Amino acid sequence: SLLSVKNKVSFWKKVSTTEGISKRQYYLDFFFQIVIVLYLIDNEASFILVAMTVLETLVSLWVAVRLLQFEARPDGKFPYYQLKREALSAQEERTAQYDRTATRFMSMVLLPILLGYSGYSFYHRSSVSIYSFVLKTLVSVIYAIGFINMTPQIYINYKFKSVERMPWKAMIFQFLNTIVDDLFAFAVKMPTLQRISVFRDDIIFVIYLYQYWIYR
Repeated sequence: SLLSVKNKVSFWKKVSTTEGISKRQYYLDFFFQIVIVLYLIDNEASFILVAMTVLETLVSLWVAVRLLQFEARPDGKFPYYQLKREALSAQEERTAQYDRTATRFMSMVLLPILLGYSGYSFYHRSSVSIYSFVLKTLVSVIYAIGFINMTPQIYINYKFKSVERMPWKAMIFQFLNTIVDDLFAFAVKMPTLQRISVFRDDIIFVIYLYQYWIYR
């Protein structure tokens, strides 16, 4: 986990272009991670799991700060600042378009399922505090959106027939860490949704590795 975080930081320090990289998944990651930390604490997850999630939250904040640049609004009105409008290259514009297309498709597929699950959970809620229920529902939303945010990169790779812009060194450590997490999920106390998220990541990484093989 630490090697994965270290190499993720190293990658983003050197990034000068977002061509071929899905930025969408990094925008809300920091806020999502905060809710996940609260969820793990509420479910009395193991200390090491909470500590690693906090570390990943701090890294997510740092990446978001690097990606989201603000400028003063020309009209000087509240909220006084807006996202900086950058001139994108043709390749970066294509990347953004593919990112939007894949996100829209996955949202149409997964969000109705998520709404159904939330309704089912509320109907069958028994002896659970409102705080815990709301937290669990938020985490369900976050894990679903997290999966949606991971899939555009697969589509972008497919359209460009290339994986050269991806942070491969960090991702290899993350993939190895995910394999360990598969065993870790059954050996350490953690909520069921956290276990599901581990196997969700496996699917994505296997596809990434397949793309790495076919798009050398």
